[in-house]
Amino acid sequence: GVSIAVIENCRIVDARGFGLKSWGGEPVTPNTLFQAGSISKSVTAIGALRLVEKGVLGLDEDIRRYTKSWPYDGAQGAVTLRQLLGHTAGTNVAGMKGYEPDARLPTLAQILAGEVPANTPAIKVDGQPGSRWNYSGGGYVVIQSSMRDASGDDFAPLMRGLVLSPLRMEASSFDQPLAADRSGSAAQGTAADGSQLPGKWRVYPEQGAAGLWTTPKDLARFAIGLARSARGEDGAILGNEAAAQLVTRGPGNWGLGVDLGPADGPRRISHTGKTIGYTSMFVLYPDNCQGAVVMTNGYDGGWLISEIMRAIGDVYHWPDRKQESAQATVPLTDAIASRFVGTFRLKDF
Repeated sequence: GVSIAVIENCRIVDARGFGLKSWGGEPVTPNTLFQAGSISKSVTAIGALRLVEKGVLGLDEDIRRYTKSWPYDGAQGAVTLRQLLGHTAGTNVAGMKGYEPDARLPTLAQILAGEVPANTPAIKVDGQPGSRWNYSGGGYVVIQSSMRDASGDDFAPLMRGLVLSPLRMEASSFDQPLAADRSGSAAQGTAADGSQLPGKWRVYPEQGAAGLWTTPKDLARFAIGLARSARGEDGAILGNEAAAQLVTRGPGNWGLGVDLGPADGPRRISHTGKTIGYTSMFVLYPDNCQGAVVMTNGYDGGWLISEIMRAIGDVYHWPDRKQESAQATVPLTDAIASRFVGTFRLKDF
């Protein structure tokens, strides 16, 4: 299944679903829930920056000032929220594996320390903070811990108050596991070979890195909130200073929680998301307030997402769309077709 929302002039102009929520199941609708994967990081970044605006967190302070749960001894140097948000803190653990729905879940402290039943290594600093870009989901677990400890609130309700409710993302939730009364609204994950994922989906207690359940319409509302912040509009989710920090280009062409794309192209904000059984992406052009969100319940949904994004860009005239050169039509004859008869092997397999 796939669900799509299109943004034009800071409005959602199209939202619809295609395919099925599960094998032989109900159709996908605009209200079907999907796992957002690492797009969660972009939403978490807005929440963290709102806490900076409130004076609860400092963007350039030693993060250990705000969390007592991360057993980092500071041997490599101080780590800051800015570095964690921009993937320059030197932290490890690129991605999360998730947990079976009936498995015993680790606490946040166990995840940070890499203790059983956590299924990822301890989150450590492998290099000098600030020296290079290295994508790290583990860094966002540290952010999650810092936000929780500094505010005194659990992460899911904290994020609802900071981001989800203000942007009217009413279908979205950072609750892990997903509440039982909402499971019927969720698309079930599909494994890499196309089979139905055992247990329907995985649970991600690493909420700040990968824990968001949402819909494309809700993520489109989030993207519009990003655009209005980046454009400096009154009443935006972030004030001008925080928004400027968000879209300041750092190593790897990343801002704070968002991919800013090539430096020589139009202003663009995006992020992809992948969990076991789901793949998603949002793209936003803040100056035109155009973009789209595409979410799938396919482990390899990225192939389809690329084609859909390209098609939407063509129809809505996105600023960096690729113009295809005109080609002459040549009738396919038997002589031409016979040149391609043979036995082929896909190199990826």
